[in-house]
Amino acid sequence: MSRSSQLTKTLAAALVESRPVVQAVSLLRFFTAVVLAGTAIGGIRELLPVLTSATAVFLSAFAVYLANGVADVVEDRANGSRRPIASGRLDERHAALLAAAAGGLAVPFALSVGPPAVVAVTAYLAAGIAYSFGPLPLKNRVSTFMSAVAVLGVSTYALGVAAVGALPLEVVVLALSMSGWMACGGLSKDLSDVVGDRVAGRRTWPVVFGMRVARRATAGATVLVAIGFGVAAALVAPLLVPAALAAAAGATVLVAELLLPQEGARPARRPYQVFMWTQYAVHLVVLATCLLVL
Repeated sequence: MSRSSQLTKTLAAALVESRPVVQAVSLLRFFTAVVLAGTAIGGIRELLPVLTSATAVFLSAFAVYLANGVADVVEDRANGSRRPIASGRLDERHAALLAAAAGGLAVPFALSVGPPAVVAVTAYLAAGIAYSFGPLPLKNRVSTFMSAVAVLGVSTYALGVAAVGALPLEVVVLALSMSGWMACGGLSKDLSDVVGDRVAGRRTWPVVFGMRVARRATAGATVLVAIGFGVAAALVAPLLVPAALAAAAGATVLVAELLLPQEGARPARRPYQVFMWTQYAVHLVVLATCLLVL
């Protein structure tokens, strides 16, 4: 195999390892913040900062989630993951180098937009690396997991705000609500990863309290987020009411997946899939609402 073919293969495997579904929703958060901020000021005045910031978002997310694949190789293999690093299709050293390069490139892109973008990218990268690495990785405990994930969410919205130069209340409500959704709904991933998490020494709710308590706690947390989003939207950000209703619908489905008995076998990752698709739905509803009011 030629060197160029090998590089192409490595890059493709790295992209898969960085989870395209996650990359896409990260960019969706960013562009939703851009559109909301642009709507508030009557339109997006400069396109270049938006494109530059979007590149910084992609590079940062690529770096963080690829690095996470390197850090999680032991538990991923214990969980039977077929992602490239765990399955041996992507060398860990190559993945680590690509993650470092992407993270390093994200900073100058942010720098070209301005100090707020640099702060947002730095916070994103710092939270992402601390999540996976160090003497006490933030992923190992529920409280620090939730904090790190919330920072990743808020930082992405902040990059959208930095690209437009406006911070309307609607972006604040969406950023806090959906970052809370990420922190709480993201706990549903732990329900299918108990074997690997126990091997890695992670103190997730299913490992510490058992599956029944973990499902109930995750359901309760996501319901609280959905209620908070709905109340905030109704009181101070009516443009977001349709999106809040989408979040409530997603929370209802997620609670059903977590708590209601169902006949036959069901995929262990279905609650996490509901959590992810709810994110997509909420942001797409926001974009559609903005289009209608323009």
